[in-house]
Amino acid sequence: MSTGKKTKGNAARKTGQKTRPGGPKTSSGSSHNQKAAQTKATPAVTLTYDQIAQRAEHLWRQSGCLPGRDEQNWQEAEAQLRAEQGVK
Repeated sequence: MSTGKKTKGNAARKTGQKTRPGGPKTSSGSSHNQKAAQTKATPAVTLTYDQIAQRAEHLWRQSGCLPGRDEQNWQEAEAQLRAEQGVK
């Protein structure tokens, strides 16, 4: 039976709003949005095969085209590029 008095609950039901204890939410940003903003980081930088190969060739030529140093040149080229681009 209705008494004619409108309460917060009744008004909310009529407007389609949900009520909750403690009143309306006053925060403009949700914790989900704040968390998403914190997890956004610099886009991942990846080294390509071609980048490493070019640097390794440069190191090979710089060292006098010595044979048998392919692996060492490759590893050094990769390390240099990672350091330059801040890639771990």
